[in-house]
Formats: sequence, C-alpha cells, structure tokens
Amino acid sequence: MVNNGDQISAYKFQVASAGGGGSSGGGGSSGGSSFSSGSSHSSSYENSSSDPGSLLFGVLLFILFTIPVIVLKFREWKQLRSRQLKVDQNTNLTGDTKRIRDIFYQYQSDWGSLDASRIHTYMTPRYADHALLMMTALHQINRRNYTTIRKKITITNLNTEQAPEMAYTFSARANDDLVDVSDNKRTAIISRTLSLDETWTFQRQNDGQLYLDGIRPATASEYDKNKAIEDFAHDNKAHYSLDWGYLLIPTNSILFKRSSMLKLDINNHLIGRMDLLSNDDTDTLKLDPSVVYQIYTVDDYRTKKHVKRYTIGQIALPKKYDRILVRRVRNPIHRRYLLISGRINRLETIHTESSDFNKKFIVQTTNTSQIPSLELLHPVMMQQMIDAELPINFEIIGQVVYYYIKRQSLKLENYKTILAILRNAYKELYK
Repeated sequence: MVNNGDQISAYKFQVASAGGGGSSGGGGSSGGSSFSSGSSHSSSYENSSSDPGSLLFGVLLFILFTIPVIVLKFREWKQLRSRQLKVDQNTNLTGDTKRIRDIFYQYQSDWGSLDASRIHTYMTPRYADHALLMMTALHQINRRNYTTIRKKITITNLNTEQAPEMAYTFSARANDDLVDVSDNKRTAIISRTLSLDETWTFQRQNDGQLYLDGIRPATASEYDKNKAIEDFAHDNKAHYSLDWGYLLIPTNSILFKRSSMLKLDINNHLIGRMDLLSNDDTDTLKLDPSVVYQIYTVDDYRTKKHVKRYTIGQIALPKKYDRILVRRVRNPIHRRYLLISGRINRLETIHTESSDFNKKFIVQTTNTSQIPSLELLHPVMMQQMIDAELPINFEIIGQVVYYYIKRQSLKLENYKTILAILRNAYKELYK
C-alpha cells in the first residue's frame, strides 16, 4: 500500500550565471597570443574591451529565454497549489472531496485488518474483487500490512473538469509495518517511516458517487509494464498490477531473506482464482473459490553490477509442510553446489522413485517422512517438470509452494509455463 515518494509542494528557481575571466575567456586566449607576437599593450586592451559587450549580449539572451520558462513554471505551481488540500479525518469537507478522503482512510483500516466486508460500498466491482484477492494473498502467508498516517494528508486534484473517471494523488508521512502473525504471534518483518505518494483512480457510478477503481504507487514505472502479460491476465480472468512492492516476498527461502527485502521489488503481478480457469475436466475437480494463484517477477537489486530477475508462481497448499526444496541440475558442478548449499541450509537430500527425475533434479527437505505423501511429486507432476523447456524449480514454505524460474528476460512464455504447472498442481492437490 505504501511506497516511497515526496510530494512537491513548491518550486524553487535559481538562476546562476558566470562570466569567463582572462584565462578561460577570449581575453586569456588573445592575451597569450599578444605576448607571443609582441603586440603592444594598447592593442591588447582594444581586443579585450569587446568582451564585456559579448558577455552582456549573452546575459540578455539568457534572461530573454529564461523568464518565460520561469513564468510558465510559476503558473503551473499556482495551479497545482490551487488544487491541493491538506486534510485529516476530522476536516470539514463536502462533496467528492469528502467522499475520496473517507474512502482513503477506510481502505487503510480495512487493508490492515484484511476486512473485505465493506469494500464493495466504496470500490467498483472489478477493483473490489482485486482487493479481495490481494487480502487473501496476504492472509495465506500469515501477514498483515498496517499503514498509520502520521499527520495530515495532501490531496491533489489531477482533473481539470468533472468526468466519469477522476484521479487524485494522496501524499503523507506514514508508518508502514509488515507483520507476521503466524501461530497467533506478531513478529515485525519490516517497520519504517516513509513518504506515501499514490495516485488513486475513481469511477462515478449510477448513484452519482465516486468509487475507487485503482491505486498506482509513485514507484510504478511504465518502463517495466508488459502489455502481453496484462492481456494474458485478463484472458484468464485474473487481475494485473504493475508494482506490488515487497509484501509477498518470503523471508526464509533459499532465494530471499528478511534482511534483503527492501532491495527486492515485485512487478507485473498477476493474481486470480483457480476455479475461474477454463478446464476440460472441471467436473472431476473440487473447485475451491478460495484457492488463489499468483505469478509475478521479482527484481533483485542486491548486487550493484546487474539486476537478477526471477519469475515466480505460487499457490496455497491444503495442509502445512516442513521445508521442501526441488531444484533443477544444470551440470555436475552445479549438482555439487546444490548438495553443499542444502547441507548449509540443514536440508537432507533424498531420491524419488523416478531415476529420470533424480538425474535432472535434487530434492531436499528438513523432514524426509513427508516426501512420499507430497502430491507435487506425483509421477505426472515430475514428468511435467522434466519435459518443461524452462528450468523450473520449487520450494515449499509452510502452506505455500513457490515455483520459480531464474531468467533475466521478461517473457509471456515464462508466465504460460508456470500457469500450466500451477494448474496441474491444483488438480493434484485438490482432487
């Protein structure tokens, strides 16, 4: 919900000009040639006397072109200030401004408590469904995200006239807390104070009221957006978000740790329900509408040389497991590395009944007794991973399985491959 960003409340302009001296301007150059050619002092003086005029002409040109820019920027600043309001929950407001202020504070409360009972009263049906799935995603990994506004919020009206779709920015200083609530305990994952800066889009419905239809954090970059993946989400009746921050990233996986979360970023996030996917054999499946799947990329900024990228797909399991890690082997040296890595992470290596699978994958766990009953290592699932053209791996942490591909490129094919794996995993888990 909260992303870094500072609201600009004023423009400051500074005009600096500098003139060349005798050594760096025309005087210095001509002076050097004067002495070398034996020119008289009066000739040197006459040559240098033209410099002030040139400098004055340059200053006048600079002022001539700068003043209109300053005036334009000042007018833009005045227009921006005229559309800004600083308010809190007790500020006396009316009309649309009161409506969007109340929605802002209500959603902060509902999001923190994962309470979806009221969201349909202030969200469009589409976005209410998206918000419900996002809350479900946090609930499945036993997390809560609390946002507390420290002072007043600044609301900026981005609209020049009344329209069916209206956009406003909300800016404020806020406390942002990501908390793990496993085993009825509250363990802080990340706690920090930051600047909230988000653009909220509203749609006017038939009752004349504005309803929230989307939230865009300031950190979201159009450069990272993939239109093909967005269309793929819509084709599968799922929802697409450009930027999801770090809220979903596991803290104790083989890939990511709690200490690195602020250097990781989720983008091109797709979230949907398994029961809405088209299947030829849906009648034989127990379609549970609460089973949510997600596919997204994680950009890893921990190294300064280059950014690592992972494509990850996840789904909740019907029961909790101890840690299980299944990784694809690239070559004998890589196999050796994976074995050592497993021992460092206190994982025991085991072999499945499939010799072909054992050649291409290493299975490691903290509890070997749970492997025979693991549906994700069913022969059908193992064969699909063997046949996959992309190097699929997966890790189970608690009651969630994470399938991942380490690939720098952002391709739709990665999403299609992982969705096919998730679909078959769903069949094995919930049949």
